[in-house]
Amino acid sequence: MDKTILENMPRILETCTGCGYCYLLCPQNAIQTVTGSKYQIVSEHCIICEKCVFACPVDAIEHPLLFHTERQDLCCIQNKANMKKDSYDVIIIGSGIGGLLTAASLSQRGKKIVVLERLNFFGGRFANINYQGTCVNTGAYHIIPHGENGPFAEMIRSLNLPVNIHNSEGVGSLNINGKQYRWKNIMGFLAPFSFVEKIDLLKIIVKILTIGESPCTASFEDWLKRQSSSEMIMNFFDRMINFGCSSSINLLTYDKVREIVKNVYRHGFSGVPEGGCGNIVDKLVKQIIDRDGDILTVTEVTELLIDNGSVTGVKASDRKNGNSLSLKAKTVISDIGPKETLKLLKDENGIDCKEKAEIITNTMTKATIKANANTNKDRVDIMETSGLCIRFLSDAPLLFPSGIMLCLDTARVAGIVQPTNIDPGLAPEGKHLLISYQMLKDSDVEKELDLGLADLVSIFGESFNKHCRVLGTSVFKNGWPVNRAVQGYDYPCLTSVRGLYLVGDGCKTSGYVMVEGIAKQVANVLSQIN
Repeated sequence: MDKTILENMPRILETCTGCGYCYLLCPQNAIQTVTGSKYQIVSEHCIICEKCVFACPVDAIEHPLLFHTERQDLCCIQNKANMKKDSYDVIIIGSGIGGLLTAASLSQRGKKIVVLERLNFFGGRFANINYQGTCVNTGAYHIIPHGENGPFAEMIRSLNLPVNIHNSEGVGSLNINGKQYRWKNIMGFLAPFSFVEKIDLLKIIVKILTIGESPCTASFEDWLKRQSSSEMIMNFFDRMINFGCSSSINLLTYDKVREIVKNVYRHGFSGVPEGGCGNIVDKLVKQIIDRDGDILTVTEVTELLIDNGSVTGVKASDRKNGNSLSLKAKTVISDIGPKETLKLLKDENGIDCKEKAEIITNTMTKATIKANANTNKDRVDIMETSGLCIRFLSDAPLLFPSGIMLCLDTARVAGIVQPTNIDPGLAPEGKHLLISYQMLKDSDVEKELDLGLADLVSIFGESFNKHCRVLGTSVFKNGWPVNRAVQGYDYPCLTSVRGLYLVGDGCKTSGYVMVEGIAKQVANVLSQIN
C-alpha cells in the first residue's frame, strides 16, 4: 500500500474504552481484536469509509484527513424536506432511546421537532448491529426489565408502535456450582438455599414488601447483614443488583432497593421485543420521519444558546465537513447525560458557576460539584460504574427457556441472558445468542475479561468450549455508553435553565431500572411541556 495512504489511515488511540462499536460496524472486517478489549485497524482491509470514526462515542479513532478529503456521505438527514427549517418547537440532543421516545411522543402531538445525533447510527446503546448474521446489541441485552407490563411497554403502546414484547416464563434461573435452578415465580429462587437461608430470605422479602415499613437510609449491604449471616444470600442480592442496576449492594440504600423490588413485584419480570431492541429504534425513527420530524446523524451540538435564563436554541457542527449550524427552539431536551449537557453551557451565556451547578443538583449525597477558579471550568465528580459484556453464540441452548440466569458463585459474571429463547431470529438458524454481564472491579480490563471467560467455563463446563464461539466484548466505562449515574442517584429532569430538560440514562425515575426508568422519566418530561 502507498506510504501516503498508510500515513493517512484511521488510527485507534489509547483513549479507546473498548465498546466495540467500530469492530461491529466495519463493513470490511478491517478492525480486529488485539486483546479481548483492544482493537486495531488492519490497513490492507481498510477502505477508509470512516464509519468507525463517526461511530466512536469517545472520539478515540483519529483520521488525519478529516475535513480535508472527499469521503462517503455519512451525514444522514432523515427528512423529505432535507431540513430547510432553522426554527423548531423542540430540539432533542441525542438519539438514544430516551431522546427517540421523547421525539416520537412530541411529533405525535404535532410538535415540530429535530433530533441531533453525533454518531452515525440511531439508538445509542439500544440499537442492533447485524454482525455475521446476529443481532448484536450495543448496550442493552435485548431485554425489557418489566416486559409487556412496565412503563416502557406502556409508552410503546401509547405511540401505537407496531412492536410486540413477549414476556419471559418467570424470572429465569439461578446458577451455583455449575447447576441451574429454575426460577418461575416470586418464590422460585429458594431452591438452592438451605432451610435456614430459606427462612431468612422469606423474612427479608416480607419486610421489603410490607406496606408501612420504616424508611432506612443505610446501605442495603448493612441492612442485609442485620437480617442474615449467609454469604450466599448476600451474593444473591448483590448479583441481582449488579445485573439489573450496574451497581452493588454497598452503593444502594435499603430504601432504593426496596423501591426496585416493589416495582418488580408490581409490574412483573422481563421480556424480549420482537426483532430485539433495535427493532424498536427503527420503528421510532420511521414514526418520527413520517410525522415530518428531522433527524440528523454525525451532527454534534457544541453549545446551548441561553437568553435571560431561558434556552433559545443550539449551535451544532456537521462532523463530516466541519460546517456549523444554528437552530432555534424554546424547548431543548438533552439525552446525552447531565455532565455532557453541563459542558454545553458557556460562560458568555450569563450562566455563572452556581447556576451551572444547579443543572445537576439533587439529593445525590455522594456527588460533589467543584468549580476550578483557575481555569474557570466546572469539574463534576459523580458516581459512575463500569461494566463488561461478553457476547457469544452457541449451537445448543444453554439456559432454561427464558429469562435471566443470575450466577451466585462466580468471580465476576453477575448474570447471563439468552434472548433467542424468545426470538430465534436474533441469531443465525440453529444458533443461540447469549450475553453475560459483569461489573468492572479492577482497572485492568484484560484481567477482568479473563475472569469473566473463566466464569463462563466454570458455569457451562465443557459445553462452553464445545458449543460456543465468542463474538466480541463491550466495555462500558467513563460514563459511556452506560451508567452516567449509579442507579438510585439519578438527576432530576428539570434544570435551572427554563426550557431545558434532561432524559435518558443518568436521569431515570427512582425505583425503575434500565429502560423502564428512562421511559418513566420521559413521561415526566412530557407532562412538563406545554
